[in-house]
Amino acid sequence: MFSHYFVVIAVNVVTIAFKFLDTPEADRFFTAILMTAALVLFFISIFADSIYFLDRNADDSIGKFPYADPEI
Repeated sequence: MFSHYFVVIAVNVVTIAFKFLDTPEADRFFTAILMTAALVLFFISIFADSIYFLDRNADDSIGKFPYADPEI
């Protein structure tokens, strides 16, 4: 239900990892692990949210204005 928060957190962690790449004191291995973990979290969150995606191919009225048809 709140898995969309993890998408935002993952994007923020990717931004932090990119900042670490710019910092010479940051360990490259830690930055790579951080980036990988953020991307994994992002994709897991997207796949967890996929149950809310609509099946757009199931409806024949795609692209039509719903109130333009007088039969509705």
